[in-house]
Amino acid sequence: NGFVDSNGDRAVRAPLFPGTLSLLARLPSWIWIGHLLGALLGTMVVYLGYVVAWKMLHDESGALFAAAILAVHPGLAIYAGLLQTETLYTVLLLGSMLAAARLPEHPATVRGALAGVLGGLAGLTRTVAVGFFPLMLLALWWAGRGSRRRLLPSLCIAAVCWCAVLAPWTIRNVLLFETIIPV
Repeated sequence: NGFVDSNGDRAVRAPLFPGTLSLLARLPSWIWIGHLLGALLGTMVVYLGYVVAWKMLHDESGALFAAAILAVHPGLAIYAGLLQTETLYTVLLLGSMLAAARLPEHPATVRGALAGVLGGLAGLTRTVAVGFFPLMLLALWWAGRGSRRRLLPSLCIAAVCWCAVLAPWTIRNVLLFETIIPV
């Protein structure tokens, strides 16, 4: 009957991470596998941070410095070893940002869809991403002054895919609570 937290609430936590844990819990030694997954996701955070920094700075030493900060940041290192949402959320958010950041130079349907899907999954992991993603698309559109017309279809595809990923949980919430609760 769905995820119910210690207070008896059913909609206070975004569903992707508890869903991931419920899949892992079906495996033997699932806690160990969960911690291994957290370590792998933590490694992906460092790599994606490097790629995003290189994309923004176009400087190898700056990107390496950003990756080094991510690799030794105490909070990120701690969360990578715990069964918490932050590491999965950070991977999904950085992946969405990376796909979206490449749209102004090379608008593409697949890249726009990838940005939307990853952004939607980030929203299903931590609700703060639901407010961030539309603002990111708006900022990309605003920054692409000379290429707005060329960029608009890719941004629309990203927005549609983002909505499609969030829609099932939103519909579930409307049916359960009789009010609109996106995530």
